[in-house]
Amino acid sequence: MSFSPNDLAIYGLILVIGLCLGLMMSGSGKWKTRYRDMKTERDAALNERKALERERDIRIDAANKRIAELERDGRAGIGAGTAAAVAGGVRGADDLTLIAGIDRQREVQLNEAGISRFKQIAKLRADDELALEGRLGLPPRTIEQERWLEQADLLNRGKFEDHSAQFRSAHAV
Repeated sequence: MSFSPNDLAIYGLILVIGLCLGLMMSGSGKWKTRYRDMKTERDAALNERKALERERDIRIDAANKRIAELERDGRAGIGAGTAAAVAGGVRGADDLTLIAGIDRQREVQLNEAGISRFKQIAKLRADDELALEGRLGLPPRTIEQERWLEQADLLNRGKFEDHSAQFRSAHAV
């Protein structure tokens, strides 16, 4: 039997393909494991990026709304929600300064944003927190780090002593 050069080339190509397939299959799935690990890392990075982009967009929207309010008003001292803040004071509002991290100025800003009760702060969602931080000009995650929601929940339930003990509040109850 004689083989032509074309036959030898085809048999050589089949041999090389067979060797490659054999090496891939005998790798004990190492390449599959590496691929799966890299894919998991990539997916986690993409999810984190999307979350950061959502957070950025919420903060930008809140900042733009606040800028529009200030431009519309023309004065920084009186915000768009001043009427709501005054009405909240007349109706009776909670003393938000009991929450560590909220002073009188920030309380006025919260009132202007329509927040005058502990219950409202305790029920803030993550998106609302980001928007509120943007509106108040706070660094990201301030509300979470200062644990406003937890403090507001305790105060809303009337647990002033627990709040004072846990957060070492300098405010008199």
